[in-house]
Amino acid sequence: MVIATEWVTGHYSGIDKEYKHHLNDSADKLAGEFQLHQFPHCTIGKPITSPDYKIRLLHDSSVLTSKVSTILAASIHDPPLVAYILRKAGWSKFTFDKVRWDGHERAFKRIPRYNQHSVTKLIHGLVNTKRQNHMYYNASPFSPICQAEEEMLEHVFTCPHLSALQHHQAGLTNLFKALQTANTPQSIIDALQYGFTQWWRAPTNTDVRPLTAGSLWGPDAVLTSAFIEQFREIGWFHMCLGCVNTKWASAGNQYGTHPCTPDADLHWASILVAVLWRFSKSLWQYWNEVVHGATVEEQEQRQIASVREKMTSFYNSYAENPDMVLPRHQHLFTHCTLTERLGASYDNMSAWLRSVEQAILVLQHQEAANLEVSQLIFPSNQPETVTIYIPVYSTRFLSSASAQTSASPRAFSLC
Repeated sequence: MVIATEWVTGHYSGIDKEYKHHLNDSADKLAGEFQLHQFPHCTIGKPITSPDYKIRLLHDSSVLTSKVSTILAASIHDPPLVAYILRKAGWSKFTFDKVRWDGHERAFKRIPRYNQHSVTKLIHGLVNTKRQNHMYYNASPFSPICQAEEEMLEHVFTCPHLSALQHHQAGLTNLFKALQTANTPQSIIDALQYGFTQWWRAPTNTDVRPLTAGSLWGPDAVLTSAFIEQFREIGWFHMCLGCVNTKWASAGNQYGTHPCTPDADLHWASILVAVLWRFSKSLWQYWNEVVHGATVEEQEQRQIASVREKMTSFYNSYAENPDMVLPRHQHLFTHCTLTERLGASYDNMSAWLRSVEQAILVLQHQEAANLEVSQLIFPSNQPETVTIYIPVYSTRFLSSASAQTSASPRAFSLC
């Protein structure tokens, strides 16, 4: 039987109908009947609910009518996040509630998505510092600028070196210009400048009196309370990370410079958080430029200098102890001198460093394997105490005429 395919005109109504047209009409009729008896396809069967069945979601003693997904996500994720912040910052829940978190949230949502990752690392203290490199890679923990203290994020913000202080002042000038653009009262700007000055002078001192202390004027009293709570409870360092006190915006509202809108305080608080983040990022960027170089050429020179320093250290270690690698790998040091190695390209020097590091690892693995085998042959168990009886003869002269020898064994314990 031979099967052939052919295109047939549908719904043919001519007088010369052929057998193929009748077959096409029959197929179309069967397809139509099948379509009439077809049910909608559902991947997941849903139970039929009763008309009198209702669901109410209760949250904080009230019924949820909107923003259900947002409230559910906050209920699930907020408690562990709050616990993490309290543990890391060393706050109490009372201090945590003094931070303007809604302004923090609005400022973060205004940042472009490609910048949110770097800001998140900064405000959580996840940037790579010298102290972190010392913990994981045994590198020097001291600051590359002052060489006096360990490089932590707080030291980046408070380094007393002259070059660092000059950059801090330049960043602070840009911060105050941004606040003046946002109609910030001059009293608040003066209080912030005084707070930064006192913090840089003594980072661990929290007993600082604000400029408005003792004033009985209402806005000054609110500003005094905001300054004291920020400096003594929340911390000026955390202020650089965007954790501002709720009373800063209240003080600005008391001075009457904010517009009369419902969210004027929230808008100004988000601007304060944003400019503080910009200020902190400028300090960290300057620190990276000092460590890694400001331009591409400086970064390349720093990388080449770092590779050459490691090569020199390996050659000095080999001169003191040639057994730092196996004999079959000693050609890495004997084939070329240090001067010849240092004159090679960056790629060749990097490849040589990787080879030396691999050779050191091979030696360590071989020593570990030999030690494991030796433990099987000579187990390092504690020696047991063995008692051995050794006869020791002593002679007593019983009389002047005769001597009688008596032998008595004595026991000695040998380990």
